[in-house]
Amino acid sequence: QSVHLWVEKSLFWGVGGSLLFCVSNYLFSETYFSLLTEFDSVVQIALEYKTWISIIPVFGAVAFIFDGIFIGLMATRNMLISVIGGFTSFVILYFGFEYTMHNHAVWMAFTVFFTVRAVISVTIYLKNVKT
Repeated sequence: QSVHLWVEKSLFWGVGGSLLFCVSNYLFSETYFSLLTEFDSVVQIALEYKTWISIIPVFGAVAFIFDGIFIGLMATRNMLISVIGGFTSFVILYFGFEYTMHNHAVWMAFTVFFTVRAVISVTIYLKNVKT
């Protein structure tokens, strides 16, 4: 039961923090990108992907939090299952859309990779949690 409490706290702070980062990144992306490079052309190209760059931390946060939970519980097979599911979705989406969406296909597939990992991880956790 105490494990479940820490899982809830981790998700609250992890997802909450990533949401704040996402909003901040979206609103101030040009400033952030300018801190990373002095080349305006690079900043302009990065701005084309600011929506993807801004939303991906939320999807990744849940997956990475559950990586830590499964490692801590010595249940790494669950993490492996989520990675296989995420990887499968990544490959299907990327190769299915690479010629129509170009670089956006990578970002979409990567976002779905994290989403699938998160959904599988939460499902496995909830299925095995003792209430």
